[in-house]
Amino acid sequence: MLCAICMSIFFRGTLNGPHHLDKQSIATAAKNGCRMCLNIHSPADDFIPPLEYAISWSIGTEMHYLILIRPVTIHKDMTESKEWQFYINASADANAPPGYEEFLSQVTADLKSDPCGVQSRFPPLRDIPDSTGHENVAKLAKHWLESCKADHECEQRCGQQRRNWHPGRLIEVGSPQKKPRLVNREDAQLEGGYAALSHCWGPNPNFLMLKTDNESEFRREIPIEKLPASFRDAIVTCRRLDIPYLWIDSLCIIQDSRSDWLLQSEEMFKVYLNCELNIAIDASASAHEGAFRKRDPRCLQDCCVWTPFFKPQGHDTQFIADENEFESIDDFAWAREEAPLTKRAWIFQERLLSPRTLYFSSDRISWECGLKRSITEYLPFSNDNALGRGFDVTFVAQYTIPENGTLFDFYDFVDLYTDRELTFPDADKLVAFAAVARRCASWFKGDYCAGIFRDTMPWGLLWQTPSLEWSLEWMTRSQTWRAPSWSWASMDCCVRGDLIPTEQNTDLAKVVDVSVELVDPNNPFGQVKSASLALTGPLVTIDALVYSDCQTTQEDLPPRIGWENGTSALGHHFELRPDESFEWNGSDSIDTWLSKHKDAFFLAVGESQYVRSKDELPKTCGLVLKKLDDGNYIREGQWNGRFGFVDNHAQTACEFHTETITIL
Repeated sequence: MLCAICMSIFFRGTLNGPHHLDKQSIATAAKNGCRMCLNIHSPADDFIPPLEYAISWSIGTEMHYLILIRPVTIHKDMTESKEWQFYINASADANAPPGYEEFLSQVTADLKSDPCGVQSRFPPLRDIPDSTGHENVAKLAKHWLESCKADHECEQRCGQQRRNWHPGRLIEVGSPQKKPRLVNREDAQLEGGYAALSHCWGPNPNFLMLKTDNESEFRREIPIEKLPASFRDAIVTCRRLDIPYLWIDSLCIIQDSRSDWLLQSEEMFKVYLNCELNIAIDASASAHEGAFRKRDPRCLQDCCVWTPFFKPQGHDTQFIADENEFESIDDFAWAREEAPLTKRAWIFQERLLSPRTLYFSSDRISWECGLKRSITEYLPFSNDNALGRGFDVTFVAQYTIPENGTLFDFYDFVDLYTDRELTFPDADKLVAFAAVARRCASWFKGDYCAGIFRDTMPWGLLWQTPSLEWSLEWMTRSQTWRAPSWSWASMDCCVRGDLIPTEQNTDLAKVVDVSVELVDPNNPFGQVKSASLALTGPLVTIDALVYSDCQTTQEDLPPRIGWENGTSALGHHFELRPDESFEWNGSDSIDTWLSKHKDAFFLAVGESQYVRSKDELPKTCGLVLKKLDDGNYIREGQWNGRFGFVDNHAQTACEFHTETITIL
């Protein structure tokens, strides 16, 4: 449903024009149920100046366009500049339904007499409950679940191992007449599947949990009235979906037993991999906020407009007849990336491993599985296009971990994982990623060593921290030792891989030995006590490389965002990126940094002829190291130079010397 003013955008035939003129006009249209104005209107806005619309096609997909609603001018009474975005999914083959011409005539008349009025005949209104906790909403979720189980084979797509596998403990959800209870895999004949819950604990959690002293009581019954709202809502959802069991971390792992936590965390990947459904409570920042939400049903009514519109063709435009399906930002899966739950690092593996997920968001439920990525109550069919792609694992086609992958794919996972938050990073950094790493183990040979597969070394060591341009304040390594400096897990910031296809690489460094002492010797993907890495490779001090007295010949090196360019004593350029922000003061030059770190070392790791674009050059890659008093080294950053950088400095005062070193 759209008001007459918003409808006029679609039949004006222009790429820009006037919209609502003031806050009251928008408020009235929103009250009448206009889909666009409901998104724009906010009681917190004291003032909204006259607005205009502008239409853009430059969003990557020919059959989509973007409508921007923005102030005509920035007004002095506005506290900040605002812009609202609405996406339109255009279908060129759709014919307008019977009676639509008369409907448009009424809208045209309203534009003069009642511009904030909303005509609701097209499409016909649906009966939408005013809460996500309504039984009819659960019926829709059950339909999605049954359709997926019957037609999609998502268990096989995600690599599910055993259909009848169950975790060590589960909650038997019971019925409205029968309270839930804790059951043990060894003590009970478990029949039927189970759901797993993804939720935010919240700060200072004080809700009912499984402890050593209440386990026997929980086996008799769990007092549902004492559980936080999110747990109660998840139990109700399982009952409505006919799923007999539910796994909740705080009720299925003994919270005051370190040994039980280690035991259960070892098979955590199986919990989500083998569940029938993952229930994700997106919008709640704590367990007390619950899954079910009151909502305005008008925001979920279908909103389609049949009208001629513009389609780009070369430098001109042509008129075509389209069905235009209106979609606001909330209608896309990637809007979920800002939800409280998605910001949790633990949720990354839960979402990636589960065969299917039912999301409870602020005003709707939505569905995600191996074949359908963005089904919601508003979008009845999957929105699988690039615009609605959602979970942005850029180089993975489905929301699962494929059977085969590369080092590039692995660091794509690391990038997305490390961009999320951990309440206890020193304890959980490796553990919360363990299930993903375990599933990726089939991609590589050799051991998993504190976050990096040995088979990927030495190139797997070339991870990098974010660009200095925008993340100076939070590029830090943990003050408490939890991983060696050569592992991405030692960092408290987002980490990505600046990696290139291995078939076009030449190793300059060779791994001699990797030693890792585990907290739990039976879990190579878990916490680490200590680790060291022995390498043989070309090494040179910054003092010798940059400050030797040599005859220079300058070469060109195109600058890259986030890297700082330096020059060797021979005039060969290199790029430098420190791991930690305190190592770099944005007001200092690269020369100042180098002069303060003359005793640091450049280790050359490898060379590659591969380039991703005409602006990129073949290169030499390496690590920046600091030598400790005991003769060992720690990582401080990464560097790149032109292909042949090591050979170009041979037999000079800047020469690299091959040494065997140990990095801690």
